[in-house]
Amino acid sequence: MSKLSNIIRRGMLPPVHPGRLLRREMTVRDLSANALARALRVPPGRIVGVVNGKRAIAAETALRLGR
Repeated sequence: MSKLSNIIRRGMLPPVHPGRLLRREMTVRDLSANALARALRVPPGRIVGVVNGKRAIAAETALRLGR
C-alpha cells in the first residue's frame, strides 16, 4: 500500500504548501505576484518562489502578509 493511501486511510491529509493557499487568495483578489510584491515591498522573486512551492514563507514576509 502506498504512503498516500495509508495517510488517507488514517484520516490524515497530506500537508499543503502555503504557496498553494497564497496562489488561491491571489486568484480570488485578481492580484499578480508582482502586484502583491509591490504592495508588500518585497522582491517579486520571493513571492514567485512561495507561490511555485520552491520557497518557504519567511517570518518577515508572513508579518507583511498579515497586515
